[in-house]
Amino acid sequence: MEQALARAMRRYASSVSVVSCRGAQGECYAVTATAVSSVSFEPPSMLVCLNRKTGLASALEQVEEFAINILASDQVTISNDCAGGREATDRVNPENWQMDEGKTPVLKDAQAVILCRRTENLTYGSHEIFIGDVIGADVREDIKPLIYLNGEYGTFVSFGSDDGTD
Repeated sequence: MEQALARAMRRYASSVSVVSCRGAQGECYAVTATAVSSVSFEPPSMLVCLNRKTGLASALEQVEEFAINILASDQVTISNDCAGGREATDRVNPENWQMDEGKTPVLKDAQAVILCRRTENLTYGSHEIFIGDVIGADVREDIKPLIYLNGEYGTFVSFGSDDGTD
């Protein structure tokens, strides 16, 4: 059953996000995640599922705020870095991140950033499920999301256009 599910999920295209937070001791965390979804518009809320083995999952249990940084098509390197390509302590840096003291780090030039206040979390199987009420959102004007499908990155192209800008 696990292999069948894994094969089925490889056919599920999704936007790539990096979830970030500032830990209780001030350290910054960031992990690539595709298990991100809106929950409700009343109240505006988001859901994030993270493997319990990640440092971010442990950190999120102890802090109030987190950010969902939806990546743009030119941010593949950041996705790879936050998926384990870089040590956890090297993922958040001033070159790519806005790191105001005491605030949740947010990715510069992300497709969109959704800032959340954690309201609930629960454990299910190997993952922690976090729900947060949206307390802020910012979007980049051009729409060029990074998409993940079948182990590869790509972007979106509308049926109505050649360049995806319709």
